[in-house]
Amino acid sequence: MLQSAVLWVLLVVGAPALPAQEPPDPNPATLFQEIQELELEAAGLGVEGYRLEQALLSPGTDRLVVYFSLPYGATIILSRLRIDLDGRTLLDHVFTGVELDRLLGDGVQRLMVSRLPLGPHHMDVEIQAWNQTVHLEHDFIKRAEAKFVEIALVGDQQRAFEVRDW
Repeated sequence: MLQSAVLWVLLVVGAPALPAQEPPDPNPATLFQEIQELELEAAGLGVEGYRLEQALLSPGTDRLVVYFSLPYGATIILSRLRIDLDGRTLLDHVFTGVELDRLLGDGVQRLMVSRLPLGPHHMDVEIQAWNQTVHLEHDFIKRAEAKFVEIALVGDQQRAFEVRDW
């Protein structure tokens, strides 16, 4: 009963007017331009969404980044490098001729990026170079920031490698 009375009052007195919508422009050029603007906006939202997703899934504070470097002018016959962290193999890399050329030219190559929990860690590195195998160990503590580690050839004549924090 009350509902029908309210409906009757709205019909007699009049309902509040809804804002008028602008009719779409039938001009194909305008429609095409609006579609392009919407596509650009959607692409921008996709990029921003991906960036936010990456920030949540792999924040920079839990990263371990390992580099391999050679001094300028080094002559090396490098074939393989293996990295074990806390008894688990993270990387087993066989160097290609192109990689060796780049290493000899630039001197530094990023080997890997991995997520790593906070706390103490033990890294074992095995390098095959000059038809011999070199074993290195490195203990470090992962703190609440990205961790950078460098595996470096120290002196071409000594044929010695070291692992150090960057």
